[in-house]
Amino acid sequence: VNDAHDLWDNCVDVKPLFKKEHPEWLHQPDAFPDKFGAPCTTALDFRRKEVRDNRLAVIREIMEHDFDGLELDLLRDNVYFRPESALSDSYCMTDFIRQVRGLLDRLSEERGRYLELAIRIPHTVVGAQATGFDLATYAREGLVDIVIGGVGGNDGFGSVRCGVYDGNADAD
Repeated sequence: VNDAHDLWDNCVDVKPLFKKEHPEWLHQPDAFPDKFGAPCTTALDFRRKEVRDNRLAVIREIMEHDFDGLELDLLRDNVYFRPESALSDSYCMTDFIRQVRGLLDRLSEERGRYLELAIRIPHTVVGAQATGFDLATYAREGLVDIVIGGVGGNDGFGSVRCGVYDGNADAD
């Protein structure tokens, strides 16, 4: 959802056109000065409604095809909000996930079968909160069906069905 692998100078040819056309959608160098050994200046700033709308447009395009469910890889790269405001800005991500759930629910009704939503996020509740994910709200509102915890890359996976989370911020 927010891949920033195009941040290095030698990746200029693979930077998506929308990032070139809308540099104001990207985090500024001071937000993540040394995230990957360089300032993370190609990650999308999810505080901006137009960024969330752009990602929703991609999801709507995917929904033109037949599928059984959707996984949002929110761990690659999980730099949606400035570190100092991730908790207070988490409503932006909650709204985004709420909109995706709404799209899936409408499509489920049309297709006559339930479409699950999975999210891939940091593997601890504290880590998820620190990067802008409000798991208690997701569970309370039934926004996601599966939470896949990870530490980045392809290691450290584990998943749980939603509804088990009890809102205890100290839980791992």
